[in-house]
Formats: sequence, C-alpha cells, structure tokens
Amino acid sequence: MLATLRRALQHADEATTPVQASQQLAVGAVLGARGNSGVLLAQLLRAGAEALEADSEPRPESVARMLRRAVELAYEAASHPVEGTLLSVLRAAADVPASASSAPDAYLLELLWQARAAVARTPDQLAVLRQAQVVDAGGYGLLLVFRGWHRAWLDRDADTSADTELLGLVALRQRLAAGHGHPSELVAAPPAEYGYCVSVVVRGAAGANLEEVRRRVEQLGSSVLAAPADDLLSLHAHVEDPGPLLAYAGQLGIVERHEITNIDSQTAAGETAQRAVVLALAPGAGLAAVFRSLGAEAVLPGAGLPAPTLGELLRTIDGFGTGLGGSREVLLLPGSAAARVVAAEAAGQRANVSLLAIESIPAAIAAALAYRPEQGTAANVESMAAAAEAASGAELRRAPEGGELQAWLGGRLLGTGEAALPALLAAVPEGQRDLATLYYGAGVTQAEAHKLGASFQALAPGLEVEILRGDQPEPAYIIAFE
Repeated sequence: MLATLRRALQHADEATTPVQASQQLAVGAVLGARGNSGVLLAQLLRAGAEALEADSEPRPESVARMLRRAVELAYEAASHPVEGTLLSVLRAAADVPASASSAPDAYLLELLWQARAAVARTPDQLAVLRQAQVVDAGGYGLLLVFRGWHRAWLDRDADTSADTELLGLVALRQRLAAGHGHPSELVAAPPAEYGYCVSVVVRGAAGANLEEVRRRVEQLGSSVLAAPADDLLSLHAHVEDPGPLLAYAGQLGIVERHEITNIDSQTAAGETAQRAVVLALAPGAGLAAVFRSLGAEAVLPGAGLPAPTLGELLRTIDGFGTGLGGSREVLLLPGSAAARVVAAEAAGQRANVSLLAIESIPAAIAAALAYRPEQGTAANVESMAAAAEAASGAELRRAPEGGELQAWLGGRLLGTGEAALPALLAAVPEGQRDLATLYYGAGVTQAEAHKLGASFQALAPGLEVEILRGDQPEPAYIIAFE
C-alpha cells in the first residue's frame, strides 16, 4: 500500500488543480499498484477522483458517496472477495451515514471508530489471522489512510493511542521473549509453496470483457483481481509461473508495467531474519521519493549542504532502532563523493552499518534495485556493489559562465551547449542506452526537462526517455542509462 501511494503521489506531483491531482493520483495508483491491497487502494483513489469531479468541496455526504462507490469498485475488482480483509474495513467505513447537515468532525470520528472496529474484527472473519493472532495488514493500512483524511480535513490528528495495539506488537514481543515464536509459526499447516505475486498494468484494454479476463486469469492462479481505470487495466494474481500471465496480458494490450515478487523467498526471509534497512543519502526530495518507491529509506541534507551532517545521519540510523530479532542491519548508499565521506564516518561509529562505496545517484539506484531481502548482508553488499559498478550515469551541469549545459561522464567534460548531448550519446555504448532516466534538479522546470528529453530522442530515435523530479541543487540533470 505504501509503494502504491508513493507512486500515486509521484504521478500527481505536477498537478495544478485538486481535480487534476485526484485524477493523476488514481492513474498513478493503478500504474504503481502492488499486491492485493495496493490494487484495492487504487479503487478508493479512483472513486475519489470521480467524486471530486462531481463535487469540488469535501463534505461528509460526498465522502460517504465516494466510499460507497469505492466499495462497488473494490468488490467488482475481486474475483472472490474475502471478508476479514481491507474489503471489510472499507465497507464498514462506507456504512457510516452522512447527510447534508452532518458535521465533518463528528462524521470523521464515527468513520474512524467503525473502521477501527472492523480492523479488530478481522481475526474473527479470517481463520489464518485468528491462528496467527494478528489483524489484517491491509485493513490496518486503510485505517491509517482514514487517519490521514482526518488530519488533512480538520488540521489536527485524531487520537491514535489505541490503534497500535490492533497490531498486537506488545503481545508479539512478549511471545518472542518467552520463546513462543513468530506469528507465522502459529498458523496450522501453512502451504508449502506460495509462488509468485504478479501485478500487471495493461494499456489499451478498455474494451476487454472483465468476466472473461477474470476467468482466464483464474485458470493461471489465485487471489485474482482485475480493475479497469480509463484506458488501463490492472491485473493481480498469485501464480506458480509468471510467464503465462504476462503473455496473456500482452494479448490484451500493451504491458505498461509489471511487478513480480517471489512470495516463497519473502516468507523464508521473514522467518529467518528481519529485513535490513537500505538507506540512501539523497541530495533532493524528488530523489528521496525515488529511493522510497524502491523500498529503501532516504535521508536528506540540511539546507545548503551537499550531504547530511554526521549527527543527522547517525540520528537517522539510530531511529531505525532494533527489530524483533535484534539490531537491524543498515546498508548505506552515499550517492556522491561528499556523501561518501560522512557515510564512512557513520559506518565507523555504528557496528550495524555496511557502507557501499558509491559516488553517483544512478549507481545508488542500481544498488537499491539489486537488494534482495532473502539474502544475508554480505551477499547483498556483494550483489549491490556489482550492480552499482555496472550502472551507467552522466551529468549535465551549468557552465560557470553563460549557464550553458555541459555534459560530464566519469569526471570528464564531453561538450558544452549544442555539442553536449551529441557528445554524451556518442560516449555511451549503444548497448547501455536503451533507456535514459533524467532526474531534473531544483533549478529546472518540468517543461525544460521534457524539452531536453525530446532533444535526446531526436538525436537517438530508439532511446526511451523517462523524466523524474530529483530536486538536487546540483547538477541540473542526473542521467541514468540502461
């Protein structure tokens, strides 16, 4: 759900009106939806976009209508709706009555109360939750979304003192301390294999028959969801082999994005060790969002600084605390020469920190992508370092005089002004430039970045260009080639 929301927010970053923002949030959520809960959360955002088009002012009555629409969309998306999940919590929220005379604070308080009660009921509705003595994670995530609504609408936080106990963290720590095991060990006869969790977004499948699509996907796997949004179709399933599902998606339209997760590996990793923290030292808020969308954490420098101070970095590392199984490992990705200096100091002062000697953002992103939770720290450091070394990146900097763009690669100036892009493309081997991702800096507008992207494609027609906000103070552009 968090990954889905991050992609949705990133997609809506440049929106200029509330209606446009809600529409782009909905599309971004479909494009970035991960897992069952992510696909269902996208339906809530889709309902929100529809509601805002009809009524630009949030009122209890319109929010209640939106929630009822979200229930329709979510249950339509699920081939076999299961109670005791996010669906049950969403329906409980939608059942809260509201009229034109309802006061926002009273309505939201009741909504939160009913949602919390629904989360607490999930173990009574789903046997696996009852055996593991936990509540449904997707339902709890939705409760946090509703908490966010309360804060945004009323400009104050609701009382959350009782909510953390829904997760049973205190009871869990007590069980572990007594040697009674992890919740997964409480589940009777778990499946030997889960397979792969596959999410696919298909563009151009608006005319597809959803019933037929669900029937075909159910022949390939379980936990099937099929959710349309304008010209996009989001598919989700748990399968033994991702290949047939991806092939079928390709028959429906153009595969815009796909996400494949090995559930067995994640399960094994969760049973043997707690996931390490991948921490990137990002020079801008946009780049921090990129790292977080990849599952990493990020720390930003203070105003006007090229990297976080040692104190800031150590506080961030110490803020991760300890996991249920002991101290959490931190894999540190510097991203620049200045950041590497302070990262080395932090690694020298904290035994749980492993430093990867990385001095470019493209290399740090490649390393973050290479992280595998099922591997140990030493294996991850090796594979992440190899990925970073293989990464290809460049920079476009402003010339000290005149402000023209200069192309830099590996510390070498290749060209200035009109000669910059041709020289850069000539220096990057053809096998490493199928895709160029441009991270534009704080002094660059989105329009300027798109214009530069068009120039890249004019010089290299086969090159795919992706443009993302980086917010780094310097250089003007960071470019990753793949």
